[in-house]
Amino acid sequence: RDPKMAMVNEVKKDGGFYFGPYPNVFAAQETLRFLEKNYPLRRCNGFQGRPCLYYNMGQCLGACWHEVPEAEYAAQVDQIKRFLDGDTAAVKKVIAEKMTAAAEALAFEQAADLRDQLKYIDETVESQRVLSKDTTPRDLFNYHLDKGWMTVEVFFL
Repeated sequence: RDPKMAMVNEVKKDGGFYFGPYPNVFAAQETLRFLEKNYPLRRCNGFQGRPCLYYNMGQCLGACWHEVPEAEYAAQVDQIKRFLDGDTAAVKKVIAEKMTAAAEALAFEQAADLRDQLKYIDETVESQRVLSKDTTPRDLFNYHLDKGWMTVEVFFL
């Protein structure tokens, strides 16, 4: 009843929404952290009778201590799905504005963290767009270069 975001290695037929695969696991983990902070769902393990730490930090809707309306969850899930489907322009604009403000305030570490977050969003979300809806069987080869390392992927569709 209370949805939760997680990184998984296999897709199950459980009615959940699955996105990926993502070639850069670190960027995907950082994007998951970003989503957990900005689009809170449930981060704790269930009803505890008291608010969890994540709720107090604004990163959980509070299913740990009270019932959260389904409409509230549905709105968050819809925003997360749109984000992971590539609708990132508004979010990236806000992050870029925060990055500029941090740099102007000489908070260079914060600005660098925000710059990295923009990079992670690009690597996980922007690069995952499907360019064709063609269902013709085919084999695909893909490669990715990063810091002198090369990854080759072969997909048999």
